[in-house]
Amino acid sequence: PLNGASFFIPNASIAGNTASVTFTVPANRSVTIETSLDLATWWTWDVPGNDGLPTSGGTFTLSGPAVGPRQFFRAKLNEK
Repeated sequence: PLNGASFFIPNASIAGNTASVTFTVPANRSVTIETSLDLATWWTWDVPGNDGLPTSGGTFTLSGPAVGPRQFFRAKLNEK
């Protein structure tokens, strides 16, 4: 909260049939990535590592199959 430049910025990309989301998490936080095809219905993205457990911090990339021609992502960042 003391550094205005320290904000959470996830980056999503699709290469072929693989979607990836990369983000940096501060220590003792957890992130859950959700996905949607229409921005109305969201579900937890079912990929390895997207378990919502607290981390020691650092940069993480989650990857999995793209599920449609338009896929949206959002991240839920929690303090543990």
